[in-house]
Amino acid sequence: MQLPSIKITSTHGQIGMKSQRPHIEIKQHEPGFSIRQEHVAIEINKQSDQLTINQREAFASANLKHIYQLNKDFAAKGLSHASEMIAKYAREGDQLMRIENGFNVIPQLAKVNSILFPEKEIALAQMPKPFSVKTDYQPSKLSFHTKGGTAEINIEQRKPTIQHRPWQTDVYVRQKQNIQFQAVGFQVNTQL
Repeated sequence: MQLPSIKITSTHGQIGMKSQRPHIEIKQHEPGFSIRQEHVAIEINKQSDQLTINQREAFASANLKHIYQLNKDFAAKGLSHASEMIAKYAREGDQLMRIENGFNVIPQLAKVNSILFPEKEIALAQMPKPFSVKTDYQPSKLSFHTKGGTAEINIEQRKPTIQHRPWQTDVYVRQKQNIQFQAVGFQVNTQL
């Protein structure tokens, strides 16, 4: 005898997954940059240097004087020499005035006055004399003055552009689950 049985057929459900990796893109823009500067005015003042050389003393020691100075020197020398000669002649006159005292005044005066070329001393000298040229130096003076020159700097900041695609996973049903029941081994009259 055959017993009725139930035949069960099932299909497992399957899930499918589709994923996209994350993606990030960053783009940095160059900043806006502008500089505006006023013109700088520079004023320079220069006072020239000055060198003064005084050679009068050096020329005077070499007897290279101006004609007016030579005239003054010769006049002073002549006056001095004339004064010396007057004093000498006055002394000699006083000595001759006392000739009666018998001091052999005439031979002594003749001896002194008979020397045509008196002895002279020789001295070595450097011409012109050392340090007879006088110098004076005033250095130049330089001054600077500036006007203006301010600078205006403008910076425009530009933020970076960021594009981001997040991690995305799509889950879907790849195969639906299914179960079927079937009666086997008997016949059922379905017509009643």
